Amino acid sequence: MLLVIELFALVYVFFLIWFWSLCRISARRERAAAEDIHSRSNLIPFERGIRLSLRKTARS
Repeated sequence: MLLVIELFALVYVFFLIWFWSLCRISARRERAAAEDIHSRSNLIPFERGIRLSLRKTARS
């Protein structure tokens, strides 16, 4: 019985670490994509803010 509990705990920890690493990779990709969009844009910051707010309202 104790062996079964230990196996469940091991599987739980494995999936917890796996899911955490996937979240970190996803966040890193989103951050890199957002920085890439801003670096390619030649708009002044005010116009860029308007464009981002319009994009957010179009999604919802």
